[in-house]
Amino acid sequence: MKEKIFNFFTGKYANEKAEVWNVIYEEIKYLRPTSLLNIGAGLPDGSQSLYWLSFINMIFPTLENFTNLEIDKEILQKVDKSNKYLAHFVLGDVRNIDVLVQDNPFDVIFWSHGPEHIYRSEWKSTFSKIESVARSLVILQMPWGSGYDKDAHSGHLSLSIRKGELENFGYTAYYVGEENSRWADIFSYKVIQ
Repeated sequence: MKEKIFNFFTGKYANEKAEVWNVIYEEIKYLRPTSLLNIGAGLPDGSQSLYWLSFINMIFPTLENFTNLEIDKEILQKVDKSNKYLAHFVLGDVRNIDVLVQDNPFDVIFWSHGPEHIYRSEWKSTFSKIESVARSLVILQMPWGSGYDKDAHSGHLSLSIRKGELENFGYTAYYVGEENSRWADIFSYKVIQ
């Protein structure tokens, strides 16, 4: 798996990302999830989700069922639903995830570049709701530091995310890149017992 992970990442900080994901993989590889909920399709064409969902599926080949939670109706109309990763959607807000998918919990919940789009004051209740509908694992990714803070079009409500913030909610977090740059990322996860 190590070679596959290293071959997956390209661009700035590719080796650092691969090293972090190899560590994460070694810590969670015993899990055998079959269902995944992806929160947010990202770009209107879904390309950001396709990238990460193909990666998550690579490290968890047991995944069979993929669902996406999306708040934006326009994105739902534009994504290519013929792709197995984008075929199923639930329309709604992550802050109501416990109600939206209460009858259908998922083994893995993946939220990439999303927590920064809600207020920090909403993190505790939102993370708790996400964890309540996850059977095995929650993975959160977000920018590290202030790299996007001056971008008026980012939609970020929680700016300058720092080391220790996710750990306060019980997540194991890894930091990649140069803090406060546009290429700085936080990769974090929490195993649900």
